[in-house]
Amino acid sequence: MQRWIRDNAEPLHSFLRDLLTCPAPAWPAADGADAQNRVAEELEALGFETELLVPDADRLEKKYDSFRVGDAHSQIAPRPVVLTRAAGRGSGRSLLLDGHADVVGPGDAARWTQPPFGGASDGRRLIGRGAADARGPLAALVYALACARDVSGGLAGDVILVSVGDEEIGGPGTLAALDAGWAADAAVVGEPTALAVCPASRVAAVFRLEVAGVEAHAGAAFKGVNAILNAAKYIDALVELQAELDRTRPHPLYERLPVAHAFNVATISGGEFTGVVPKRCVIEAVAGGVPGEKPRDLRFWVGACVDAVTASDAWLAEHPPKLTWLLELDGAATATDDPFVEAALVAGRRALGRTPPVEPFLGGSDLRFVTAEFGIPAVHIGPGDMLAGHGYDESVELDEVEQAAAFCAHLILEWSGDDRGGDSLP
Repeated sequence: MQRWIRDNAEPLHSFLRDLLTCPAPAWPAADGADAQNRVAEELEALGFETELLVPDADRLEKKYDSFRVGDAHSQIAPRPVVLTRAAGRGSGRSLLLDGHADVVGPGDAARWTQPPFGGASDGRRLIGRGAADARGPLAALVYALACARDVSGGLAGDVILVSVGDEEIGGPGTLAALDAGWAADAAVVGEPTALAVCPASRVAAVFRLEVAGVEAHAGAAFKGVNAILNAAKYIDALVELQAELDRTRPHPLYERLPVAHAFNVATISGGEFTGVVPKRCVIEAVAGGVPGEKPRDLRFWVGACVDAVTASDAWLAEHPPKLTWLLELDGAATATDDPFVEAALVAGRRALGRTPPVEPFLGGSDLRFVTAEFGIPAVHIGPGDMLAGHGYDESVELDEVEQAAAFCAHLILEWSGDDRGGDSLP
């Protein structure tokens, strides 16, 4: 297994480098080369037949509780899903490999030391938007599938690979694939875990809060009502809500983190210039929960928090803020003693020479569709540091991409078996 990965390291690196030169698919939407096309090309070059599936977001929203159409979905055309199936002989368990080729925007390109879509390398790392989240993990899954097929005597169970282009906007690509029958007995969701086994993902709800004030000259600020100061009251209350939820609603995987319910006030805008009391302030934030909670819970808790602040202030009670929900993501978790998690740990020991840690995944992901909606046991595995994702000079270690490919190839055979009668290969 490791020999195959070593022999194919340069094609793997080249594939990932190509993916990092593709500005699309992205959010905000971007023009230029589309990484999904490059994924399909690589799969076909490796000998796999591919199919494309176009999600019907409106139909899926009506059918499934785990997907809700958000603002972003109405602004872009549906993004095709790339699919392939390595057919087994029917004597083993099936496995789904799920990754996403879309990325967030690069932000201020001047803050990158290398072009965000240049596919730059320093010989040890590849640098570019999506290197960690999640084109590095996706490239590892593609080559893990090819490795398992080539070194085994033939797969016993079917192995499916799904690559979507809408994960970053909470899109329905993975759900569309599952709905169309591309499901399996277990799944690996490719995300940056630094080779840890992560069987859980967060719940998230994104919202906008528009807070009012009264405009006045700065020299007579006492005659106005400062919308930014009013917004600060809500921000302080959200910080207190996050701490309260951590105290009262622990989760066995997430309680080891400094913060389990990850709230983030992401943007704030208000005012025109220093000579005027601002009459409006808008904040956008995400409320994060843990598996077992639902977006509707977060909506309730945040709504109650906002209402309490409003009721505590006579002016705000007469001029309440407007709360708008923008995006919701369900969380999910597979039990740490599930046979598939145990299989992942066995595969990790074989590939890495050590037992990988079992950790919570720090973000939301398409695990919500796989596990929460379809009941499929699943884990996140991939190269790269989640903390590098969405940041400037995002990068991934090439050695770690190879290790992730070997890890997932071992897991394919550990779970789905091979036709020579063994469960896995050294």
